[in-house]
Amino acid sequence: MRLIFLFILLLSACTNAQINGCTDVQATNYDPNATNNDGSCMYAPTNVASSLIGDLPAELPEASGALFVNGVLWSHNDSGSEAKLYAFDPQNGTIVKEVVLGSSQVDWEDISYEAPYFYVGEFGNNMGDRTDLMVLRFSEGLFTANFSDTIQADTIHFSYPDQVDFTPSSSHDFDCEAFFVRNATCHLFSKNRLTTTVKHYTFPSTPGTFLATLADSIILSGQITSADMDDDGHIILIGYEPPLYNAFAVLLWDYQSGAFFSGNKRYLDLGSVLDMGQQEGVCFSAIGQGYILSEAVSALNQQARYFQFDMTNVLGMNAGLTEAQIRNLPAPNPVDSILTVPMQDLHEEAPVLYSSDGKEVPLIIEYTGWSWILDLTTVSPGVYILMHHGELYPIQVR
Repeated sequence: MRLIFLFILLLSACTNAQINGCTDVQATNYDPNATNNDGSCMYAPTNVASSLIGDLPAELPEASGALFVNGVLWSHNDSGSEAKLYAFDPQNGTIVKEVVLGSSQVDWEDISYEAPYFYVGEFGNNMGDRTDLMVLRFSEGLFTANFSDTIQADTIHFSYPDQVDFTPSSSHDFDCEAFFVRNATCHLFSKNRLTTTVKHYTFPSTPGTFLATLADSIILSGQITSADMDDDGHIILIGYEPPLYNAFAVLLWDYQSGAFFSGNKRYLDLGSVLDMGQQEGVCFSAIGQGYILSEAVSALNQQARYFQFDMTNVLGMNAGLTEAQIRNLPAPNPVDSILTVPMQDLHEEAPVLYSSDGKEVPLIIEYTGWSWILDLTTVSPGVYILMHHGELYPIQVR
């Protein structure tokens, strides 16, 4: 009876008109009555310390970009260096693989991965005069068992839709050092050298020539140097604030599909240049956790170093839950297409999804290992109730 009563309450809540406001309990302006996050959340100043692991390999003095794939970290050097990628063991910094790309290396700035392809951002544009901006792409299927591989990359050419002046200048907003690839789309975040506007551009991640789309923008005083997205859709942008180069991060989550600046935007102080150096690469290795890479700073006699971060508490998505409860949560939530529901018993019944009017939603459900895999690609956007193992979970489908 109690379960049915709770079920009715949840369904009733789903049918009520949505109330816009701040839905994050950690925000200073949290609205307990809000049902739709309108991106208005504000946060108290927050300092987050990252753990220093050690010096980067000697081959990476100007590490610019970071990627974690299959248990190893990947990076490359900045402009004027060899067209070479390095994979190293995050535990001890030992290089385990190097890849030479038969491509240009004018100014590589970031690296990303979406199976089966690696992507390298050849789009550093310090003076704003480049007309050969591109992303390099190659398949991991080209790797051999050798320590070193030479690979010819495909090229994705692009240009900015709002740039009409290519006169060399140190003051402009068409530099970029940060990107990632998701759902066959390149997502770039500009490094502002003139205004305080960070722009989010998109274009396909397939070889060709494209005019990028300006998706959205945000006002930010610092300069963005790297970006990544974890498997739950949390986005991290890192950078520094000239002239003292204080390090910061911005976390983005609970946004509308594709509009990354429409949801929660939390600014984090990561410390001074003495603490973090000049941070140039960031990547997730797990949900809310990952690595930051900093290039050498000769003026401070600093070696290139790398750090480990954990933003799970700052994200606040699992506040008040035990570790065991967190492991059993359906994820991701909100969800675009595929929902994973951890199994708690090999003999348990499959989870069931209900619409706001109490009707069961037909789904394709499979299981692999200890997880149920729910295909929601045909489910209309909205709030649903998932019943699993005697528990009810509100699920937002985007």
